[in-house]
Amino acid sequence: MYINLAAHRYRVIIIGSAILLILITAGLYFLSNRKIPSVEIPANNTDNTMNTPIPIPTESLELPPLISDDAVPDAPATPIPQPGDIILDGIAVRNFRENAVRITENNDVVIAETEMYQIVFYDSIQEFKIIISGSDFEKSQKAAESDFLKKLRIDKGNACRLYVSEFVPSSVKNDSAGKTYSLSFCYDDSY
Repeated sequence: MYINLAAHRYRVIIIGSAILLILITAGLYFLSNRKIPSVEIPANNTDNTMNTPIPIPTESLELPPLISDDAVPDAPATPIPQPGDIILDGIAVRNFRENAVRITENNDVVIAETEMYQIVFYDSIQEFKIIISGSDFEKSQKAAESDFLKKLRIDKGNACRLYVSEFVPSSVKNDSAGKTYSLSFCYDDSY
């Protein structure tokens, strides 16, 4: 049996090149679809007013969702969109931009701001962050989550379908400082 070595080499080179081209194309596709978060770094604030979202360490913006896909509820029913609603992750929410405390230069929306918490929608990553800054974590968390549901006009089940995380700045003096959480009610069936 005669094997044409030159033809065999060309076939191996062509097949290898095709596989390499497919791998490079797939790699470029995944890299181009990856969202890169931006973090706003506020100027030193000497008058002690809250005029920018509290900066969140970059590594906390890149965390995967804390709730596994299996735990994301599929009930209650998705809200019926009302005129002017925004659709995020397939969920209709009240247009939080209309009554925002402020909208930053890079379109991040500060939805609510108190001494205990700040609710921000980071436009570049399409995610809500609830920054809990009150010294009583549970009280601040409960107030922030209640305000979040009210401002977006959604129920707990649908809130769990959105990309939402709660962050406690390391400057806060409590046991939760520097930690990131999901919404507290997403792990039970109380909704």
